[in-house]
Amino acid sequence: MIVNLEEPEFLLLNYLAKNALRFESLNDLNHLFVNGNNSENFSSIVKRREITLVTLLQKISFITAIPEKELIINSKKKDKSSKK
Repeated sequence: MIVNLEEPEFLLLNYLAKNALRFESLNDLNHLFVNGNNSENFSSIVKRREITLVTLLQKISFITAIPEKELIINSKKKDKSSKK
């Protein structure tokens, strides 16, 4: 059981679990990382998303003993990568 999740990690894990049967574009995850500030720039949101994704993958990998690279399925579609 994962008990040491930060709120953004929990939100991301919850969202991915609810949408486990379809591929999600990384940009489709951005809405989870907006702080309600409409003037926030895209790069800040992306950085928060990437940091959260990395830390969540590290925690899941540690608990399950599954390498991080095996936890993500990449899909090439129209030259864009998606993660599941």
